[in-house]
Amino acid sequence: MRKELQRSKELLTAVIQKKITGKEAVHSFGDLGLSDTVSWTDEEKIVFWVNVYNAQAQVLLKKEGERINKQIFSQPMVQFKEIKLSLDAIEHGILRRGKWKKGLGYVPAYLGLKPYFLKKKEPRIHFLLNCAAESCPIIRVMELDTLSETLEQAEKDFVEQTTDINEKTNEVKVSALFLFYRGDFNGRKGIKKLIGKYLSGSINSIKYKRFSWKPRFGKVNY
Repeated sequence: MRKELQRSKELLTAVIQKKITGKEAVHSFGDLGLSDTVSWTDEEKIVFWVNVYNAQAQVLLKKEGERINKQIFSQPMVQFKEIKLSLDAIEHGILRRGKWKKGLGYVPAYLGLKPYFLKKKEPRIHFLLNCAAESCPIIRVMELDTLSETLEQAEKDFVEQTTDINEKTNEVKVSALFLFYRGDFNGRKGIKKLIGKYLSGSINSIKYKRFSWKPRFGKVNY
Protein backbone atom coordinates (compact mmCIF):
# COMPACT_ATOMS: atom_id res chain seq x y z
CA MET A 1 0.00 0.00 0.00
CA ARG A 2 1.23 3.51 -0.77
CA LYS A 3 2.31 5.28 2.38
CA GLU A 4 -0.03 8.19 1.52
CA LEU A 5 -3.04 5.87 1.59
CA GLN A 6 -2.01 4.57 4.99
CA ARG A 7 -1.57 8.14 6.23
CA SER A 8 -5.02 9.10 4.98
CA LYS A 9 -6.53 6.11 6.77
CA GLU A 10 -4.71 6.99 9.99
CA LEU A 11 -5.78 10.62 9.67
CA LEU A 12 -9.48 9.85 9.30
CA THR A 13 -9.34 7.26 12.08
CA ALA A 14 -7.69 9.78 14.41
CA VAL A 15 -10.29 12.45 13.57
CA ILE A 16 -13.18 10.05 14.22
CA GLN A 17 -11.63 9.05 17.52
CA LYS A 18 -11.06 12.75 18.33
CA LYS A 19 -7.33 12.25 18.75
CA ILE A 20 -6.45 15.17 16.45
CA THR A 21 -8.34 18.33 15.57
CA GLY A 22 -7.91 21.70 13.89
CA LYS A 23 -4.70 22.81 12.20
CA GLU A 24 -2.88 19.58 12.87
CA ALA A 25 -5.33 17.66 10.69
CA VAL A 26 -5.88 20.30 8.02
CA HIS A 27 -2.17 20.55 7.20
CA SER A 28 -1.33 16.88 7.44
CA PHE A 29 -0.43 16.57 3.71
CA GLY A 30 1.71 19.68 3.29
CA ASP A 31 4.70 17.55 2.28
CA LEU A 32 2.86 15.73 -0.53
CA GLY A 33 2.97 17.17 -4.03
CA LEU A 34 -0.32 16.99 -5.91
CA SER A 35 1.69 16.05 -9.00
CA ASP A 36 2.74 12.88 -7.18
CA THR A 37 -0.84 11.60 -7.44
CA VAL A 38 -1.10 11.76 -11.25
CA SER A 39 0.17 8.20 -11.74
CA TRP A 40 -2.07 6.70 -9.06
CA THR A 41 -4.79 4.25 -10.06
CA ASP A 42 -8.44 5.26 -9.69
CA GLU A 43 -8.71 2.87 -6.76
CA GLU A 44 -5.82 4.53 -4.96
CA LYS A 45 -7.23 7.98 -5.65
CA ILE A 46 -10.65 7.06 -4.29
CA VAL A 47 -9.22 5.65 -1.07
CA PHE A 48 -6.92 8.60 -0.49
CA TRP A 49 -9.26 11.45 -1.43
CA VAL A 50 -12.34 10.06 0.33
CA ASN A 51 -10.38 9.63 3.55
CA VAL A 52 -8.85 13.11 3.27
CA TYR A 53 -12.16 14.77 2.37
CA ASN A 54 -14.07 13.16 5.23
CA ALA A 55 -11.36 13.96 7.75
CA GLN A 56 -11.06 17.59 6.68
CA ALA A 57 -14.83 18.10 6.52
CA GLN A 58 -15.18 16.94 10.11
CA VAL A 59 -12.39 19.24 11.27
CA LEU A 60 -13.29 22.34 9.27
CA LEU A 61 -17.03 22.22 9.84
CA LYS A 62 -16.88 21.32 13.53
CA LYS A 63 -16.46 25.03 14.25
CA GLU A 64 -19.84 25.84 12.72
CA GLY A 65 -21.96 24.82 15.68
CA GLU A 66 -25.66 24.56 14.83
CA ARG A 67 -25.26 25.69 11.22
CA ILE A 68 -22.96 24.67 8.41
CA ASN A 69 -21.48 27.54 6.43
CA LYS A 70 -21.58 26.20 2.86
CA GLN A 71 -19.02 28.77 1.72
CA ILE A 72 -16.36 26.78 3.54
CA PHE A 73 -16.53 24.07 0.88
CA SER A 74 -15.18 26.43 -1.79
CA GLN A 75 -12.35 27.92 0.28
CA PRO A 76 -8.83 26.53 -0.37
CA MET A 77 -7.87 25.01 2.97
CA VAL A 78 -6.32 21.57 2.50
CA GLN A 79 -2.58 22.11 2.11
CA PHE A 80 -0.39 20.18 -0.32
CA LYS A 81 3.18 20.97 -1.27
CA GLU A 82 2.41 23.28 -4.20
CA ILE A 83 -1.27 24.13 -3.73
CA LYS A 84 -4.19 24.40 -1.33
CA LEU A 85 -7.35 22.60 -2.32
CA SER A 86 -10.93 23.24 -1.26
CA LEU A 87 -13.27 20.44 -0.35
CA ASP A 88 -15.19 21.29 -3.53
CA ALA A 89 -12.04 20.83 -5.60
CA ILE A 90 -11.50 17.39 -4.08
CA GLU A 91 -15.11 16.27 -4.51
CA HIS A 92 -16.24 17.91 -7.73
CA GLY A 93 -12.85 18.41 -9.35
CA ILE A 94 -10.92 15.21 -8.69
CA LEU A 95 -13.49 12.59 -7.67
CA ARG A 96 -16.33 13.74 -9.95
CA ARG A 97 -13.94 14.35 -12.84
CA GLY A 98 -14.45 18.09 -13.12
CA LYS A 99 -18.15 18.76 -12.67
CA TRP A 100 -19.73 22.00 -11.44
CA LYS A 101 -21.40 21.29 -8.13
CA LYS A 102 -24.60 23.07 -9.20
CA GLY A 103 -24.68 21.58 -12.68
CA LEU A 104 -26.59 18.40 -11.75
CA GLY A 105 -23.74 16.30 -13.08
CA TYR A 106 -23.76 17.73 -16.60
CA VAL A 107 -21.70 20.96 -16.52
CA PRO A 108 -17.87 20.77 -16.64
CA ALA A 109 -15.64 22.67 -14.19
CA TYR A 110 -12.22 22.49 -12.51
CA LEU A 111 -10.48 21.92 -15.84
CA GLY A 112 -7.19 22.99 -14.27
CA LEU A 113 -7.30 19.83 -12.18
CA LYS A 114 -7.80 17.54 -15.18
CA PRO A 115 -4.47 15.70 -14.76
CA TYR A 116 -5.67 14.58 -11.32
CA PHE A 117 -9.18 13.43 -12.30
CA LEU A 118 -10.30 9.83 -11.89
CA LYS A 119 -9.95 8.14 -15.27
CA LYS A 120 -13.45 6.68 -15.09
CA LYS A 121 -16.68 7.99 -13.59
CA GLU A 122 -17.54 6.42 -10.23
CA PRO A 123 -20.93 7.64 -8.95
CA ARG A 124 -20.70 5.51 -5.82
CA ILE A 125 -18.34 8.08 -4.28
CA HIS A 126 -21.55 9.95 -3.36
CA PHE A 127 -22.30 7.16 -0.88
CA LEU A 128 -18.92 7.67 0.79
CA LEU A 129 -18.41 11.43 1.08
CA ASN A 130 -19.65 12.93 4.33
CA CYS A 131 -20.00 16.72 4.57
CA ALA A 132 -20.96 16.59 8.26
CA ALA A 133 -24.65 17.09 7.51
CA GLU A 134 -27.52 14.93 8.71
CA SER A 135 -28.47 13.71 5.21
CA CYS A 136 -24.94 12.60 4.33
CA PRO A 137 -23.95 8.93 4.16
CA ILE A 138 -22.02 7.41 7.01
CA ILE A 139 -18.24 7.78 7.33
CA ARG A 140 -16.23 4.74 6.31
CA VAL A 141 -12.48 4.47 6.71
CA MET A 142 -11.30 3.47 3.24
CA GLU A 143 -8.73 0.76 2.54
CA LEU A 144 -7.42 -0.34 -0.85
CA ASP A 145 -7.77 -4.08 -0.24
CA THR A 146 -11.49 -3.81 0.50
CA LEU A 147 -12.44 -0.94 -1.82
CA SER A 148 -14.66 -2.97 -4.16
CA GLU A 149 -16.64 -4.48 -1.30
CA THR A 150 -16.89 -1.09 0.44
CA LEU A 151 -18.29 0.60 -2.68
CA GLU A 152 -20.93 -2.10 -3.09
CA GLN A 153 -21.88 -2.06 0.59
CA ALA A 154 -22.01 1.74 0.72
CA GLU A 155 -24.41 1.85 -2.22
CA LYS A 156 -26.64 -0.86 -0.75
CA ASP A 157 -26.73 0.65 2.74
CA PHE A 158 -27.39 4.19 1.52
CA VAL A 159 -30.25 3.20 -0.78
CA GLU A 160 -31.89 0.93 1.77
CA GLN A 161 -31.52 3.39 4.65
CA THR A 162 -32.62 6.56 2.83
CA THR A 163 -35.29 5.33 0.42
CA ASP A 164 -39.01 5.19 1.21
CA ILE A 165 -41.61 3.44 -0.94
CA ASN A 166 -45.37 3.70 -0.91
CA GLU A 167 -46.41 0.10 -1.57
CA LYS A 168 -49.90 1.15 -2.67
CA THR A 169 -48.80 3.63 -5.31
CA ASN A 170 -45.23 2.38 -5.90
CA GLU A 171 -44.03 5.96 -5.46
CA VAL A 172 -40.44 6.08 -4.25
CA LYS A 173 -38.82 8.91 -2.31
CA VAL A 174 -35.04 8.99 -2.54
CA SER A 175 -32.21 11.10 -1.17
CA ALA A 176 -31.72 14.56 -2.63
CA LEU A 177 -28.18 13.48 -3.55
CA PHE A 178 -29.66 11.69 -6.55
CA LEU A 179 -31.18 14.99 -7.68
CA PHE A 180 -28.07 17.07 -7.03
CA TYR A 181 -25.91 14.69 -9.06
CA ARG A 182 -28.38 12.99 -11.39
CA GLY A 183 -26.04 13.22 -14.38
CA ASP A 184 -23.48 11.19 -12.44
CA PHE A 185 -26.11 8.46 -12.12
CA ASN A 186 -27.03 8.63 -15.83
CA GLY A 187 -30.18 10.62 -15.28
CA ARG A 188 -33.59 9.57 -14.04
CA LYS A 189 -33.44 6.25 -15.87
CA GLY A 190 -30.14 5.40 -14.23
CA ILE A 191 -31.43 6.38 -10.78
CA LYS A 192 -34.50 4.21 -11.25
CA LYS A 193 -32.34 1.26 -12.31
CA LEU A 194 -30.03 1.68 -9.31
CA ILE A 195 -32.86 1.99 -6.80
CA GLY A 196 -34.59 -1.01 -8.38
CA LYS A 197 -31.65 -3.24 -7.45
CA TYR A 198 -32.63 -2.96 -3.79
CA LEU A 199 -36.42 -2.70 -3.89
CA SER A 200 -39.00 -5.35 -4.69
CA GLY A 201 -41.83 -4.44 -7.03
CA SER A 202 -42.12 -1.82 -9.75
CA ILE A 203 -41.37 1.89 -9.45
CA ASN A 204 -44.06 4.18 -10.84
CA SER A 205 -42.55 7.52 -9.87
CA ILE A 206 -39.56 8.97 -8.07
CA LYS A 207 -39.56 11.99 -5.80
CA TYR A 208 -36.66 13.56 -3.95
CA LYS A 209 -36.44 14.23 -0.23
CA ARG A 210 -35.32 17.52 1.24
CA PHE A 211 -31.62 17.54 2.13
CA SER A 212 -31.02 18.25 5.82
CA TRP A 213 -27.99 20.44 6.49
CA LYS A 214 -28.33 20.01 10.23
CA PRO A 215 -24.82 19.17 11.52
CA ARG A 216 -24.15 15.57 12.44
CA PHE A 217 -20.51 14.91 13.21
CA GLY A 218 -18.85 11.54 13.53
CA LYS A 219 -21.66 9.77 11.67
CA VAL A 220 -20.47 6.18 11.46
CA ASN A 221 -23.89 4.48 11.48
CA TYR A 222 -27.39 5.22 10.19
